[in-house]
Amino acid sequence: MVDAAGLDAGSQTSTVTFQVLVAGAAGAGKSSVIRAALNDIALVRADTDEEADGLRLQRALYDLGGQLIVIEFVEFPADERYLPVLASFGAGSACTVFAAHLADPSGVSDLEARAAALAGRPPHGVVIACGAAGGPSERSRLAQLQDLAVRCSLEFTRCESLEQLERTRLLRIFCDLVLRDTPDRGLAPSDPLHLLGTGATRCPNIGSPTVAT
Repeated sequence: MVDAAGLDAGSQTSTVTFQVLVAGAAGAGKSSVIRAALNDIALVRADTDEEADGLRLQRALYDLGGQLIVIEFVEFPADERYLPVLASFGAGSACTVFAAHLADPSGVSDLEARAAALAGRPPHGVVIACGAAGGPSERSRLAQLQDLAVRCSLEFTRCESLEQLERTRLLRIFCDLVLRDTPDRGLAPSDPLHLLGTGATRCPNIGSPTVAT
């Protein structure tokens, strides 16, 4: 959890907080996506991950050029029994990540079902295709995933290996998606309305928040 213990009262900062929902079938690369974001050089510190009711939760604090950002990663269960509650988690997330492995014959249909379960297009999101597209079946799934991204107005990225996934700088992708269209209403950055409609909140802090360990 984020707290304000032991902060330096001499510095003034603001912290942006938002949630990233990561969905996909078993073996799609959901945990790898979160690990890659946690390996970003901007990471200040991260909580140990928690598990509750089948969901894995991970909160991390980043410093991007002096802007403090707290991201709450939610790894949604692959079990189809959880699909009815996916829309609730999607509604509370600023960014939705759909992960699929190209070697999985049902990977495309699984993401189609999860996208439909959201009951509406995510405000911001990205489809991540993991694995090599060496054969005709994998190339066909790659094309279908690209089509899904277009139809749902999502970003698309492809990573053949875990090493490439970490070099993709997923943190920057998430932050760009959520914050790039922040409307300019002439409000102070500390005003929560400054981020209205982005699924993110901005809170003034005295000093730098810490993530409890």
